[in-house]
Amino acid sequence: MRSSLPTQIGRYTIEAEVGRGTMGIVYRAKDTLLARTVALKTVAAFPAAAEDAAGFERRFLNEARAAAALSHPNIVAVHDFGSDPATGTLFMALEFLHGETLEAVARRGPLEWAPACRILARVARALHAAHATGIVHRDVKPANIMLLPSGEPKVMDFGIAKVPASELTRAGEVFGTPSNMSPEQALGDALDGRSDLFSLGTVLYQLLTGRRAFTGENLPKILAAVVNQTPAPPSRSAAVPAGVDQVVAMALAKSPSDRYQTGEAMAEDLDDVVAGRAPRHASAARTPAHDHPLAGLLDAPQAAVATIAINRRPAPPSTARVPSRSPLRRFGVPGAFAAGLLLIVVVGWKLSAGRAVAPTHVKNASAAARAPAAPEPAPARMTIDFEHHMRSGGLKVWVDDALVLDRPLEGRLVEKFGRVRLYKGRILETVEVTPARHAVRAEVAWDGKVRTAHTAATFRPDSSRTLDVEVLRVLNDLTLEWR
Repeated sequence: MRSSLPTQIGRYTIEAEVGRGTMGIVYRAKDTLLARTVALKTVAAFPAAAEDAAGFERRFLNEARAAAALSHPNIVAVHDFGSDPATGTLFMALEFLHGETLEAVARRGPLEWAPACRILARVARALHAAHATGIVHRDVKPANIMLLPSGEPKVMDFGIAKVPASELTRAGEVFGTPSNMSPEQALGDALDGRSDLFSLGTVLYQLLTGRRAFTGENLPKILAAVVNQTPAPPSRSAAVPAGVDQVVAMALAKSPSDRYQTGEAMAEDLDDVVAGRAPRHASAARTPAHDHPLAGLLDAPQAAVATIAINRRPAPPSTARVPSRSPLRRFGVPGAFAAGLLLIVVVGWKLSAGRAVAPTHVKNASAAARAPAAPEPAPARMTIDFEHHMRSGGLKVWVDDALVLDRPLEGRLVEKFGRVRLYKGRILETVEVTPARHAVRAEVAWDGKVRTAHTAATFRPDSSRTLDVEVLRVLNDLTLEWR
């Protein structure tokens, strides 16, 4: 890396260094042919091996061609690209922008939700235009979005863009900024435009809350958070409407199929919430409660939900049962039948004894005796959702001290980072509970650790509630949240 500024690169006179990135140095330069100021991006470090150097050069020129093919008011324009004949330095000349990056904006604290949504709606449409041509940005982050004095954003640095049929990005290579990566990018899987929309969701989250959606002490822990964890909704720390939580939830869905399928769809939802309307694409089922993290907002296939029936009939001795709060359950159906029979006998005895009982009263008493007992309230349902990153262990859940769930944790290996292994698994079970307020306790055991947490909830007849179980592995902390 040069310690001083070069004076000339190609036909461009270098005036100042304005930034550095993982792939290159950016200078403010003067185009001697067209007499205009440009941002000249060059390669910061060139591989020594000839084969690697050739691949690096192809990737850089591929970036230039991909970016030059795009024409959108919210994407930085590419004026020129090539190689300096004198030094072999690769360069790309971009329009010079006056403004500040969203990274600089975010450092000053959270942005008001409406302006943040307006800005990112424009960015979403810019990405939509790129995706329509088959180009995936792959490094959408606040530092790559410039905010002009007019309030218009400009998407910069398609430096690791992937164009159709390109083999420059080999399978398993991971490029991009870890805290803004999509889960599939963190795992080195194939990408499409929906990966960029996940990254844009992390940008929106940071603008709204003033903090990153995914953090960790080192790279493996950040990537583990991206793959396995879901942050609390923005409304937990910022005054935002429910529609904004819905947009963030859909953008940050772990599975690409559950995310926004196009940038235009995400932009339309952002426009909707700014206008005070419900987002048209984010399903109402995805609306998170204010006291619950976004994890688990994606609906699971119905076939994957096992049901443990805690029903109205007496459970066998080996089956855990949630205690009933209803007086009818203390007597049961046999007791109700015996009471009705006794009433019929008493009324009949009174009639046979010649007592003065008005015919109307006798008729009403008989009808009451024949009427079936009042139906018991329909049971409520509690779904237990635990997305974990353990190789093995166990999960137990009690309702009012009755054990209703005891499942082993079985995680599958999804990635290796040196000695670090990333596992992923999920337990999704539904139990029936009596309509009442219940105390709930959960216990998670793994790697010789045991963590317990308590909560409570009120269940209404024929209703459903979901308990999200989450272990923050960095803190070894177990949390329970309702939705």
